[in-house]
Amino acid sequence: MAIRTDVDGNFSIQFPDLMPANLIVTMVGYGADTIYMEEKIDTRLTIELKKITTTLVLNSPIKSNKQFITITTNLTSQL
Repeated sequence: MAIRTDVDGNFSIQFPDLMPANLIVTMVGYGADTIYMEEKIDTRLTIELKKITTTLVLNSPIKSNKQFITITTNLTSQL
C-alpha cells in the first residue's frame, strides 16, 4: 500500500486486518525507516527521517606543461 503525504508531511493509514505489521516510511533524499506495529493504535506518530549525504570524489589527470597533475575534488551534496 502506498500513501502520500500532504504538503506538511501528514498522512493517515488504515491498519491491516492482520497484526503485527511493519510501517515502512521512505522519501527521496532521506533514509528509510521501518516501524514495527504490534497492535492497532489511535494516536499521532512523529517520524523523522535522516538526510542522506553523498560524497563524490573525482580524480582527474590534467596535462599541464607536459606533466600530469592529479586533481581531487570532493563534492558533498545534502539532499
